[in-house]
Amino acid sequence: MSATEKSLDSALVWFRRDLRTDDNAALHHALRSAREVWCAFVFDTEILDVLPRADRRVEFLVQCTHDLDASLAALGQANGRNGTRLLVRHGKAADEIVALAHELHVQAVFANHDDDPYALTRDAQRMLHGQFATHSAGRTYRAIVMGQPRNDRDTLNSKLGRGEDGRRAVVEEDDEGKDSITHFTVLNRYAQGAELEVVLETGRTHQIRVTLADIACPVYGDNVYAFKPRKNQVFGPRSPRLMLHAEELSFDHPSTGKRITVKAPIPAAFAEFIEQIKVPAVAAWQRPQAPALDDPSQARAPAHLFELSPHAVPAATGV
Repeated sequence: MSATEKSLDSALVWFRRDLRTDDNAALHHALRSAREVWCAFVFDTEILDVLPRADRRVEFLVQCTHDLDASLAALGQANGRNGTRLLVRHGKAADEIVALAHELHVQAVFANHDDDPYALTRDAQRMLHGQFATHSAGRTYRAIVMGQPRNDRDTLNSKLGRGEDGRRAVVEEDDEGKDSITHFTVLNRYAQGAELEVVLETGRTHQIRVTLADIACPVYGDNVYAFKPRKNQVFGPRSPRLMLHAEELSFDHPSTGKRITVKAPIPAAFAEFIEQIKVPAVAAWQRPQAPALDDPSQARAPAHLFELSPHAVPAATGV
């Protein structure tokens, strides 16, 4: 293939265990695709740090890098490119290769598969992280919330940042933050709340809890984002836990590409708690008074008082 037919200006070949120039698929495809090819090897600290200080495997790798450097120089000279050398780095391989690619301004990185268990795990983690970053991984949750969503099905397009108190919150478009997209479907409505199926399109920290609280439907058991109790409010049942459950996760298998779906059964605590919120709430003035205690210091304020005032429901469009 002539230089004019090559689609890339520059590329980087990441040598791993394949420290040779012959029969090297990554090097072959890089040379066919790019006008300028850089070659690199990283002494990965995540592997080396667990080895003894004097280890013959490390000595073997060092010798192999010297041999590879000489082979690359000979290959470059044979093709009229003097000064071709192997770039050697020391650190976390994934970080070093990314930094080197940016430093050299290459358009692509070529590498062969590494069948070492650690390398396979590292590559799988990187591929899965990419699926979450590009929103191709599916995430479905089950939530029991206070209040009643206006619509049986809705999408919350929100910008998440920090509120005045420093907690995560839905902020204005002009404020600093990250966009989030949350889809929900009301599965059941009860006297004191609703059961939702929530699907994430983005994956921001506490995204479900923050966005649902913003429409006055916080998750039961959320002591961070739920509204605070005030005088003459309605009593709600005490939830045994945060009533938010990761029900289903789907992603492409990092090796086969096959779509994998993992489901987790709904906890028994959800069904038990639903029985409690089916019963209408009791207003504070209707609640029977507790008998007087001999020791007033043992008295405790009622827990989990939640305001379900219609004024708490925002008038935002689509909510």
